Amino acid sequence: MANTAATAANNLANKTWNVTKAIGKALLGDFTGLLLIGAGALLTYGIATSKSTEAEEEHKKAIDNTKESVDTFTNTLSNSFASLMTSYSQLKAQWKALSTTHQKKQWIEENKNKLEELGIAVNGVNSVEDSFNKNTNAVVQGFMARAKAAAYLAKLTENYKKQIELIEKINT
Repeated sequence: MANTAATAANNLANKTWNVTKAIGKALLGDFTGLLLIGAGALLTYGIATSKSTEAEEEHKKAIDNTKESVDTFTNTLSNSFASLMTSYSQLKAQWKALSTTHQKKQWIEENKNKLEELGIAVNGVNSVEDSFNKNTNAVVQGFMARAKAAAYLAKLTENYKKQIELIEKINT
């Protein structure tokens, strides 16, 4: 976007300079022609400088927007993953403290909603046991995938908000 603005500024400056040179050639021997060439050069420099500054500002905005987008993604990813892992670790610690099948069945009944929120299958003692002992890596990978999905959604939502703001700005 910044490159396009800079190119447009350069093209406008070149056109202004060419017009100024043409006028100057027509009046070459005339003092007025020399003054027009000088004024045209100053005008060209002013336009190019102004457009270049605008392009630099647009470039800075683009960099800031990219940084904000990356920050949103990173923060959402880490917060989502941390939340899932914290809940999982707490439930796993409680599970390990249980010793009898009866205690485990009762604990499953009491924590069924929490387990389902984490995406842990609740088909009985064995499925929960597997989630906490045999399939820990798969569970953690699942949490990471969910956290990434939440981060991408947050990033996309932020970008849509910016797009809507730009459309409203253009319309006004």
